[in-house]
Amino acid sequence: SSLGFYEVEPASARYWFGSPLFDKAQLAVEGCTFTITVENNSDTNRYIFRQRFLENRPQAEIARELGVSQMTISRAEKNIVKKFKEEL
Repeated sequence: SSLGFYEVEPASARYWFGSPLFDKAQLAVEGCTFTITVENNSDTNRYIFRQRFLENRPQAEIARELGVSQMTISRAEKNIVKKFKEEL
C-alpha cells in the first residue's frame, strides 16, 4: 500500500504495516483527520523495505544490487523495523 498499511482480514480488522511511499499523508475518517508522518524515510530505506518484505528478496542479493555489504542491508533493515515500532 502506498500509505504504508492495508487491511489483511477485513472481518478481524488486522492490518499489515509497511513503508509508506510518502513522507506525509492525511485521510479524512468519519469526521476526523488521520495523519501519517514518516521522518527520515529515505528512498534507499523504502527500496530496502520493499525488496525485503514485499518482494521477499535476500539481503545479500539487495546488497549486491546496491553495491554495499550484506551487513549494511541488515543494519538498515533493523533500523527500519525499529523506527516503525517506535512510530506505532
